[in-house]
Formats: sequence, C-alpha cells, structure tokens
Amino acid sequence: MSLNYLSGKYHLLCALAFCLSGWTFATEPLPNGVIMYKDIEFAQLGDVSLKLDLYCLEDRPKEPLPLIVWIHGGGFRTGDKEPCPAVDFIRHGFVIASINYRLSDMASFPAQVHDCKAAIRFLRGNADKYGVDPARIGVWGSSAGGHLASLLGTTSKVKALVGVVGSFNDESSDVQAACVSCGPTDFSKRSYTQKRLKHIEKYLGGDLKTNTYTVILANPASWVTPVCPPFLIIHGIEDEIVEYSQSLILYDKLKKCMVDAELVSLEDTGHVISESKDIAQVKNKVVDFFKHNLTPRNNPNPKQD
Repeated sequence: MSLNYLSGKYHLLCALAFCLSGWTFATEPLPNGVIMYKDIEFAQLGDVSLKLDLYCLEDRPKEPLPLIVWIHGGGFRTGDKEPCPAVDFIRHGFVIASINYRLSDMASFPAQVHDCKAAIRFLRGNADKYGVDPARIGVWGSSAGGHLASLLGTTSKVKALVGVVGSFNDESSDVQAACVSCGPTDFSKRSYTQKRLKHIEKYLGGDLKTNTYTVILANPASWVTPVCPPFLIIHGIEDEIVEYSQSLILYDKLKKCMVDAELVSLEDTGHVISESKDIAQVKNKVVDFFKHNLTPRNNPNPKQD
C-alpha cells in the first residue's frame, strides 16, 4: 500500500464540533513536523471500506514509538475519525491513529467493536511499517467511542467480540491501556429519553428488555477481570447524556478486580469534556496516563489465544 500523506503546512482539520463525542474541536493546522497518512484502509467488508488516519512525526525516530488509537463518539450513529483530539500528543512521543467503524444505520452491535479490534490488529500487523511498538498500544475514546474503548480494554478474552474483520486475524487485538471519557458501561442501568432509547436499541439491534443477552454482551462492566489493562476514566458529574453513574459502575468493577484504575470526576461539567474549566489538567492527565502505562512489555508481539 502506498502512503499518501498531507503535511501540516497545507492540511487543515475539518471545522466540526461533535457535542455527542464529549469533546469539541476548533479548526487548526497540524503541529509543525507532523504528517498525516489519510484514509488507510484497514478492512474491506463488501462495499464498505473501513479506514483510519495515522499521524506521526515527519522525521521518524529510529526506535518504534507507542501508539494511541482514538475512537470517535457520536451516539453510535454519527461521527468521524477526523478531527482527532489526540494529534497534539505526538510531541509527547506517540504515534496517533484515528479510526472509523460501522455506524448503527449500517450495522448493529457487535459490528462496531469487531471493527475497532480489526483496526488494532491491522496496526499491530503493520507495526514496523508505521514505526509503532506492537507491545505498546493504548486506546482512547469518548461517549460512544468511550464505550468501545472500554470494550477493547475488558473483552480481550471474549471470543464473541473478537470478530474476524480484516486480514490480520493472527494478530492480537489486546490493548495495554484504556482511557475512557463519558462512555456507557451498563445499558441496563441507564435512564433514557424516548429518542435516546430508540438510538441505543438500534445500536444493540433490539429491545433492551427482550434482547438481554446482547445487552450483557455489550456492557463493558460485564467483562471486567483482573487481567484488564490499566484504565483512566473521565466523566463530568453534570453529564446529561451519559450519566456519571455509568463511570462509577465500571470504576467499581475494576477496583474490585484489583485493576489499576483512576476516575477523574469533573465538577460543573456536562457531556462535553472540553468545556470543563479543568480541561488543561485533564489533557495532562491523559498524557501522563499513557506515558506511564505504555511501557515495553516482555512479549513484543502478543498473539491471540
């Protein structure tokens, strides 16, 4: 695959504001010295091409770098891989990937988590090509993306959620760290408006009351075990879309299993994390979390069990 990239000198990020993603973004150029490899196909499903964007330093270091994979939000029905809020983290020594997945008008759960895991396998399988350390991959998502990031962190051994999307199925879809912003963790313990319930049931492929197996399968809190990677959970206490209690559910399960987990509770903050008065500290917290946890592992390229 030839890599066509756009340099920071000419490329402007899309002027989009995804309120449902939990973060908002202004139009801005890529940081100096950063290049973007746009629309890399990581899987083909019939007529559907699943793509990701890769951001890295124009002058690639000799040693492979840890990778952070961003998963966008949008209520499972909207959103896109561009723009990506993690791009600035490149200056802290990371390669960044931002991925798309099938939205709910195209496929219902578990297609979305299958797609995300396919992207992890693709990036791990092409680690040398992209200058990535395959043993140091973290995932970060917000809202719907936070839900999917949670599943990537909790379901590495759940065969029903691994999937066979893409061409790198011998690679592991495990991640070594998971950062989650305002993501649903237990669909059976949420309050819903009529409109929101309709969207969630479309994502899950059926009525919440009768589709109990899928609800349990889709709940990250259902799958917490002591082998989960470290988690950083961020949530606004005043979140009106995904209740703050959803993060408490996941955090409590992680702590009971002795998983390294931290919950950052933002006062006077709703679903849009970037509107928090503490946003600068939050970004520093995310950077420090990945710096601390994406350390070299003994196994440089783990395989699926």
